[in-house]
Amino acid sequence: MARTENGKVALITGGGQGIGQAVAERLHADGFKVAIADLNFETASKVAEKLGGKNGGAIALHVNVSDRDSVFGAVDQAVAELGGFDVIINNAGIAPQSPLDEITVESIEKVLLHQL
Repeated sequence: MARTENGKVALITGGGQGIGQAVAERLHADGFKVAIADLNFETASKVAEKLGGKNGGAIALHVNVSDRDSVFGAVDQAVAELGGFDVIINNAGIAPQSPLDEITVESIEKVLLHQL
């Protein structure tokens, strides 16, 4: 089935991999233009290119969701490049990849407090 644009634009944080990538792919298939926003611009770019790049309705954005100005900048860029803004999927997050007995107070604070 061919993709039909629905005139909507979505920004997906953490869209460069995993659940965020799956959300971006689904929304794009449903006709959304998508802004794939991620701290890792390389993975975001790969997802955007897989979906056809800017001509196909997908762009990559670098964003650090723990930085308010970075998030507002990503929203502004999505509006400027894709012609509007309708939906934001706040999917980005961090999770320590350390064994339970090696988790520190600092890593817990980074996960729980730095995201506020």
